[in-house]
Amino acid sequence: MSTLTRLMLPFEEGSVALPDVGQITIIRAQADSYTDFPRDRLTCVQGFYPTHKALQTTGFTVSTVLPDRSAMTILHVARSKDESRALLARAFDRLDLGGILLVDGAKTDGVESLMK
Repeated sequence: MSTLTRLMLPFEEGSVALPDVGQITIIRAQADSYTDFPRDRLTCVQGFYPTHKALQTTGFTVSTVLPDRSAMTILHVARSKDESRALLARAFDRLDLGGILLVDGAKTDGVESLMK
C-alpha cells in the first residue's frame, strides 16, 4: 500500500476530517499528490531537495521549516527513531489547541516502536 493510499484511509472512512480553518502541515511530505487537501492552507515541509523541488513544481507551498502554528499536522515518520521523535515533539508543540496530529508510517519504518 502506498503512503498516500494509507494516509487517506482515515479521511475516506470518516474517522478524521480536515479542519475547516487553519494551517495544514505535512512534515516529510512525499512527492505524491495531496489533491484532497486545500492548497491555500497547506504547507509541505521537506528538506530533501529533489522531493522539495517536485512538490514545488506541482504547485505546493514547500518549506524546510515548520510553520509556527497548525490546525492539523501530518507526520510521515523517518526510519530514524530519534528523528521521528524530535519531529513529533516539534509538531505537537506547534499544534493549535484542539488541533489534529496524524502520524503516518509503515511497520518497516518503525512506526509501531515510535508509538509505544
